[in-house]
Amino acid sequence: MNRPKWILSLLSFLLLMRVITIVNAQTEERKMGVINNDTPFAEIQFTVPQDGSLVTLDLKAMSGDLDTLLYLVDRDGNILAENDDRVSGRDTNSFIEFPQADAGRYLIIVTRYGVVNGTSSGEYELIIRVAPQTETSSLVYDVSDDALAKAGYPQLDVRPRADWTIIAYYGGDNNLAPSLEVDFKEFEVGGGSGNGLNVVLFFDRSPEYITSESNWVGARIFEVTGDRTGEGITQPPILDSQPLADLGNVNSGDGQTFAQFLVWALKYYPANRYIITFGSHGAAWEGVSRDDSVNQDLITLPEMREAFRLGIQQAGIEKFDIIINDACLMASIEYFNVVADYFQYALASPEIVVDPAHDMSILLRAIRTQPNAPVTDYIDPLVDHYMDVDILRRPGSDVAFLTSTFLDLSQYGAVDAAVNKFASVIKTNPALYSSLLGRARANAYVYSGFLGDDALIDLGALMRQIVFLANPATNADLIEAAQSVLTALQASVLYGRGGGQVASQTNTYQSIYFPSSSQKFNPNYLVETYLSGWGAMLRAYYNAVTPQVWSLGESIYRFHPPVAPKVTITNIYPTNELSNVNPLSITQQIVGRNIAFTNFTVDQLQDDGTSIRLLSQRVLRPVVQNGVFQQINTWESGVDITEIVYDVTLPQVTDNTNGFYELLNITENVSSLEGRYREPGSDIWNNVSLVFNIPPEGQPAQVQRVVNRSTASNAVAVVTIPVGSEFQSFRYLVTPDGRVVTQIGNTYTWPEGGLQWSWQPAPNGNYNLGLIVTTFGGTTGFNNTAVTINNDGVNPDLRSNIRAGEGFSWSRPKTWLPAVGTAGPLGFGLLRSSNPDSSSNFSFYPVRPSQGLTPDLTNIASIAERDYALTRMGDYRPITVDGQPVLEFDYQYTQDGASFTGRGFAYYIAKRGVPLGFVFAAEVREGSLDDLDEIYAILRDNLVIFDPLNTSARDWYFDYPLDVSTLAVPQDWAFVGSNDIWARYAPVDAPDGATFLAVGEFFISGTDANAILDELLASYIHTDDVTEFAEIDRRDYAGRYHVWNAVIYDRVRDGQAVIGRLYITFFNKRVYALWMETPKGDFTESVYTNTLEPMVDRMQIDVLDEAVAESDNTQPVSITAADNLEPGLLLRYDGRSLLLYNRLPSASIDISDVRFIQTPLTGSQITFAATDWEFGDKRNVGPTACYHVWNAGYRDLPLGEYPVEICRTRQAFRSTRNPFWLSETGAGTFQVYNGSTLVGTCETVPAIAPENYVVGSADNIQKTCVIDLTP
Repeated sequence: MNRPKWILSLLSFLLLMRVITIVNAQTEERKMGVINNDTPFAEIQFTVPQDGSLVTLDLKAMSGDLDTLLYLVDRDGNILAENDDRVSGRDTNSFIEFPQADAGRYLIIVTRYGVVNGTSSGEYELIIRVAPQTETSSLVYDVSDDALAKAGYPQLDVRPRADWTIIAYYGGDNNLAPSLEVDFKEFEVGGGSGNGLNVVLFFDRSPEYITSESNWVGARIFEVTGDRTGEGITQPPILDSQPLADLGNVNSGDGQTFAQFLVWALKYYPANRYIITFGSHGAAWEGVSRDDSVNQDLITLPEMREAFRLGIQQAGIEKFDIIINDACLMASIEYFNVVADYFQYALASPEIVVDPAHDMSILLRAIRTQPNAPVTDYIDPLVDHYMDVDILRRPGSDVAFLTSTFLDLSQYGAVDAAVNKFASVIKTNPALYSSLLGRARANAYVYSGFLGDDALIDLGALMRQIVFLANPATNADLIEAAQSVLTALQASVLYGRGGGQVASQTNTYQSIYFPSSSQKFNPNYLVETYLSGWGAMLRAYYNAVTPQVWSLGESIYRFHPPVAPKVTITNIYPTNELSNVNPLSITQQIVGRNIAFTNFTVDQLQDDGTSIRLLSQRVLRPVVQNGVFQQINTWESGVDITEIVYDVTLPQVTDNTNGFYELLNITENVSSLEGRYREPGSDIWNNVSLVFNIPPEGQPAQVQRVVNRSTASNAVAVVTIPVGSEFQSFRYLVTPDGRVVTQIGNTYTWPEGGLQWSWQPAPNGNYNLGLIVTTFGGTTGFNNTAVTINNDGVNPDLRSNIRAGEGFSWSRPKTWLPAVGTAGPLGFGLLRSSNPDSSSNFSFYPVRPSQGLTPDLTNIASIAERDYALTRMGDYRPITVDGQPVLEFDYQYTQDGASFTGRGFAYYIAKRGVPLGFVFAAEVREGSLDDLDEIYAILRDNLVIFDPLNTSARDWYFDYPLDVSTLAVPQDWAFVGSNDIWARYAPVDAPDGATFLAVGEFFISGTDANAILDELLASYIHTDDVTEFAEIDRRDYAGRYHVWNAVIYDRVRDGQAVIGRLYITFFNKRVYALWMETPKGDFTESVYTNTLEPMVDRMQIDVLDEAVAESDNTQPVSITAADNLEPGLLLRYDGRSLLLYNRLPSASIDISDVRFIQTPLTGSQITFAATDWEFGDKRNVGPTACYHVWNAGYRDLPLGEYPVEICRTRQAFRSTRNPFWLSETGAGTFQVYNGSTLVGTCETVPAIAPENYVVGSADNIQKTCVIDLTP
C-alpha cells in the first residue's frame, strides 16, 4: 500500500554507516546488500547514457523481515520517484519504473520502512535496468488495405457520402458487456443507419458476461440497422443488427485495434461530419476501453493520438466534429488536451457514468430531424436526459456527485496555455508556494472521492481555492494565473450539469491529475500525457513537501524542511470502559506543518494479537461559510488542538443472513465498501466498490451503485452484481505504526436489493483508538490509546453525545439527530437534539455568569425561564441525577406557532473555578407521538455528570505578544520580558540563556525585504559586542498566515557560538519580526525543528481595524490626495452601492481597462468592467469626480447620501446584477485589474436589502479601498 514518509537527519549515518556503490549504465545490473541497524540505508549511484531512457528499479527482500523502501534521486537531490509497496497492502517489496530519464548521474536510496527508526532487517537484491531510447518502442500502426484484410475487415463498396457518420467503439471484453448491449440497442431504437446517417459499430464481448440471445464472443463489426423486431430495449436486449465481420479474439485495449477499425470505417462510410463514441471502462489520463482478456489493457493517450492522426489522414479533413465518451472519468484536462487536436467538440463526465449512459436513440433522432442543426441541439438533450432521467430520478445519494459536460475544444489552446502559465509560476519557487498549493489541493473537489479515490481533482475548484487562499500582497502573479485558468475553463464549457454536491463547488466539471502525495504519483503520467508543464510542477511540488531520508549539507542549517507531524493525545474521557451510552472525548495535539487531513481510527484487537481496522473517519471542523454551516478540512500549522467525540458505534454490513463489522469509506453524503465478487459458477473475481447512501439515524443504508475497479489502472465502470453472487469484503490488518495491509475478509451471498449497512453498538472487546495525521507530502504522524468497550446490558437503541469541557454526556434514541447548536427566541444559544420530525427534543439550556448566574439552583432555573422564554408550570422539585442534586420543574413554550411541553432540571458546576449552570430538558410538541415521561426518563437515567476536562491541557499554550498577534509557546517556555522593541520568550529554566525567540514590530518605510533585514541586523544582531558574525543564507518561507523573508547567521555572543535567524513580514503597513537563537551544537537542529520553527509556523498577526489588511492597497490619510503622485482611485462602498472616486487634485485617471472580479468558493465569478457604466465619459474620471454603481433592487441614489456625498459630479452610474463588492457574509475579497495586471484586492461587505438599509447602521458595513494605477 501507499505508506507515509518522515523527516530524519541522517548526516551521521551518511558519514558512518552508508554503503555507496557505483554502477555503470548497462541493460541490467544486480546489486546485493544488507539493511539493518548498522546500515539502515544504502546509496547506489548509476549513470543513464541517453536522454529518454527507461529506468526500472526492482528491489526485493531476500531474507529476514525486511520491509523495503526505494527512492530514485537526481544529481541535485530531488526525489524523482519513490515506492514502498509493489502491490498496495499485499507485496512489501518495492518497484520503480521511471520513463523519459535524462542522461546523467542518478542516486538510488535502498532502505527500509522507518529508515533509522525502522525495525525490519534482512538481505536485499536490487535489479537496475536502463533501456536507452533506441530500445523503447514507438507507435507504428499498420492500417494498410493488406493489414485490414489480414485483421478480418471486409472490403465493401464505398457508401455514398452521408451527412453524418457515427463510429462507435465498444470495448466490452469485461463485465461491462451487458451494459454496452443496451447502448448498442439504443442505436437500433434510434433508427440505425439510413437517410443520410451511417452508424458503424465495433463490439468486443467477453465470454464471461453474455446476456443477449446470441452467444458470440470476441469482436465483431456492424453497420447498425433499425429496431426490426420493434421490441425496444428489453432486459437483456435483442440485437437485430447483423455483423459485417467477425474479427475473432482481439485486444480492444490496444491502439492498433482501434486505429484499424477507425480507418476502415472512415474509408467505407464517408460523410460530411463525424461523431466518434467510446463505450467501455474509462481511466481519465490512463486511457479508455479496458480489455480483461489482455491484462486489463487500455488504449493510452499516445495510442489514441496516433489512431486519430491516421483517421484524420484517411478522412481528408482537418478535424472530426464530436467525440462522445460513454466511459467513466474521461472529462479530464489531459484527455481533452489530446483530442482537441482532432475534434471540435467533446461530451464526457469526470465522474463514474451510470447506466444507460448517454441515450444514443435521442442523438440519432435529433440528427435525422435536423441534420444541419448546431451541435448543441444534438448534445444538450443528451446531457439533460442523462441528468434528469438516468441520474436524478434514480435512487441513491451518489447522484449528487454525478456530472456531464459538453465542451468547445477550440478553446483548449487557451486552457493549455493557462495551465502551463500557472505551473510555471509555481515552479519559480516551489518551496514558497508549496504550503498554499497544498492547502488548496486539500480542499479542492475530488472526483470519485466517495469511492476513497483522491487522484483526480476538479481544476476549476483548485483554482478557486488558490484565489480564495492566496495573499494578494505577495501572490499577485499566482492569483492572476489562477484567474486565467478559470476564465479559460469557463470559456470551454458549452453546457454542463452536475448533481447538487459537485455543482456547489464547480461549474466547469473537468478533472486533472493531482494525487494527494508523492507516493501515489504514477511516473507514467510524464510519458503518457502531454501536459509537461503540469507534470513538472507536480514533481517540483512533491519535492518541496516530501521529507528526504538523507541530508544534503549541514543539518543545523536546514530551513523548515518537511517533517512528520507529532501527534499527542492530551485528554481522554472516560478512562474506564466505553459503551454506546458512555461515549468518548479525545483531544489531540498536532505539532507540524502542511497538514492535509486527519483520520480518527478504531482498531479491534484480535485473539492472535493482531488488530483489524473497523473505522477510519476524516476529522472535519464545523464552520459557518457564506452563512451556511459546513464541515471543512482545515488545520493550523505549527500547533493544532482538536477535540474528537466518538459515540462507540461501528458500521455493520448484512446480506439479511450474515452480518459483520466492516471498514467503510464514509463521507458526508455517501459511503462505500471495498471488496470483490464473482458470479455464480464463475472463477473470475472482480474488484468493486459498493456505493451506499448515508443511512438516516437508526436506519440501514442501501447499496445504490456497484463500481468495478481495475487492478491494473484506475479504470472504473458501473456494473450490476447478479443475485446469488459471492461477495467478499476486504479487511485491513493494522501494523504497529498505524498502516494497514489488505486481506480478504468476510463472505456474503448477494441478495435481491444488495447489501445493507447500519451503525450498531461496537462489539465488546479491547480496541486501540488512534489518530493518523497526514501532510501534503504524504508524511504521517500516528498515536493511539487502548480502551475497552463493554456494551453488555446497554440499550442498543440508544446513541450518545458528550461535552467533555462542560462535564456531561447524555443518550438519545438512535433515530434522533445528534445535538447541534441553535439560538433561542431571545438570541441565547443552546444545544438541541430532536427526533426526525422535530416534534420531540432534548434541549440543553446553558446559564452563564453574564446572565446573572449564582450557585442557587432556583436562580439557574429562573434565568433559563426568563432568557429562553419558558413558562413554568407548578413548583420546583428537588431530585438527584447521577448522584448530583438538581431542581426539577415542568414548563411550556411556543416555537413557530407550535406549543411544546417540557420537563427539565437545573444543575450547577464550577468548571475550574468558572461557574456553569444548565437546564437539561425533554420536550414534546402538542400532538407528538412520543410520551414525555418516557423520553424524559431516557435523558434523566442516562445523563452522566463528571468533572469538566481541562481541554487546554497540552504541551503548548497560546500567548499574544504586541496585542496583535497569536504565538504558540511550549509549556516549558515563558514570556521573560520586553523592552520597547522586542517581546522575548525563553525556556523557563534558562530565561537569560542563549535560546530565545523575540517578537518585534517596526514602522519602517519601504518594502525592500533585504534592505530591512540589513537594517535590523545592524541595529540588533551584528552589534559591537559580537566578536564573530557570518551570514549563512537568505530564504523566503510561506507560513500558514504570512510569507516571511529570513536571514540565517552564525555569531559568537558572550563567548558562545549560536545559530540565529531573523524573519520579517509586511502586514498592516508595518514590519513584524521574529528573532531567534540557540547554541550551535548537537541539539541545534532539534531545537529549531521541534520548537522554534513550529512557533514561526503558528505565528498569526491579527487584522487591525483597517480596510484591506494584507493587501497592496494603502489607506488614504484624507479623501483628497495631497498631490497627483499619490494613489488615485478611492473605492468607497457599503451594502447598497460602490463609488469609484478620483482623489487626485488636478489629474484625470484612465480607467478604460479597469475590471473588478470576485471569485466565490461556489458559483460563477462575478465580473464588472469600467465600460459597463452608463452615461458620461466612461474612459477618464476627472479630479474629484466619481463613477457610481448600486445593487439591483435599489433606485437611483441621491447625491447627499453615503458614499456619493463627496462627489463633485457623477460621470457615470448604473444599477447592476453583478455586485462584485458584496458577499453573503462580507468575509471575501474582490480583485481589481488594470488590463491583465492585478492592481488591488479589497474586502467585500454584506449585502443589505432595500427595506433594511440604514446609512451607517451597525449592520451596514462601510469600507474604503485605494487603487494605484500608476504603471
